[in-house]
Amino acid sequence: MSLRTAVSSSRQIDMDDALEVAPRLEILRQLYVRNRRVFTENSMVRFFSEITAIQESASFRQFAQNPVVIREHIRSSTGARERQEPVRTTFAGALVLLRDRVRNAVQIDADQEQLALGEPRELRIPDKRTIERLSELVPEQKLAPVQFKIQEAFLTVDHLPATTSKQDTKSAESAREALVSQGKTVVEELRRSNCDTRFLETVISLQSKLQAADDIIQLGIMNISCVEMAKKYDAELSDAVSARLRAHLNSVNAYVAQFPDWRRYTENAAVVELDESDIKKSVAIADEIISSLSAEPDLVDAEVPRTIKLIKEAVGDPKRAFKRTSYALFRTLENLFSKVFEYVAQFASDFATQTSTRLAKWGSRTAAGGLITLMLGWAGALTPIYERLPDAEWLKPAITILRSFVF
Repeated sequence: MSLRTAVSSSRQIDMDDALEVAPRLEILRQLYVRNRRVFTENSMVRFFSEITAIQESASFRQFAQNPVVIREHIRSSTGARERQEPVRTTFAGALVLLRDRVRNAVQIDADQEQLALGEPRELRIPDKRTIERLSELVPEQKLAPVQFKIQEAFLTVDHLPATTSKQDTKSAESAREALVSQGKTVVEELRRSNCDTRFLETVISLQSKLQAADDIIQLGIMNISCVEMAKKYDAELSDAVSARLRAHLNSVNAYVAQFPDWRRYTENAAVVELDESDIKKSVAIADEIISSLSAEPDLVDAEVPRTIKLIKEAVGDPKRAFKRTSYALFRTLENLFSKVFEYVAQFASDFATQTSTRLAKWGSRTAAGGLITLMLGWAGALTPIYERLPDAEWLKPAITILRSFVF
């Protein structure tokens, strides 16, 4: 039976939830059935973003683990017509299966294109000058809440120490130690207050970042997020706890302001103009990136999608987003693209001279190649926005060059 019918007929869920989610599931299924061979980069990103939105909706979570039987289309090895076979799974599993089918359809199209050209699918590397051009285009990572590294064939977060001027080092460290102690008290009081769990987790994350003494821009963004959430949940707190929390967050803000990197970052953010549609688009693509990277534990450290999610959530409502938080997401994603593109450029150069097998070591080549293809789709969808950002004009020509690579 269809996903829509399965959702609507389940006796273990609220009917209102079923009626909200079922049509969205059925629309996705129909889009796949009718268009699986003509997905563009933008439509694929939108398709994946809708899947992520459904997965994260409270209505869907009500029945995500409920069992369901779906019809899987199987083609025999002799090339005969497809047959339908029942597959027992959960609603969550069915949604993941649908997502994977779209990815496979896009990959099959690319494979068939290469076969038509009479070339092997495994790898095609451009000439040396093209590789050099890509290397020249891809910049170093920008001043942002998050930077990345690929070490031992594994994508991870690159934590940067919080550094200030020499004359301010001791005072900054003393202030940090005082904030850590003060933060422990705040966390303990929030735990006793029975406040919202999500808010408590956000304050705990802020405390952990203070203790780590790194990533000062990320700390500043997290503090902005805490300030905004504190306004929302203030009514749930006693006057004493609320006052202590506000004082702590104000102190963190003053601490962050001592650091040159934070001051430069806020100056950069102030001159950038992003509208509501820009922010909504970046949030939707960030959701898909988070979902996809979380599904690649052999290639990507779990901290990467977790940290991107933290920055995305700091944006809050796109209608009222602060420049510093919305800019944070764009620069974080740009750093992700630049690190992966830089890695591919280095691999191409090494492969051309037969000095390395970088990509082969970066998980299976098929998996890594698929991830790079998705990166190109995400970056391409954001290119019109990045073209308006300072020093981001490199992205569009880099994507054009990378599309000539085949993994």
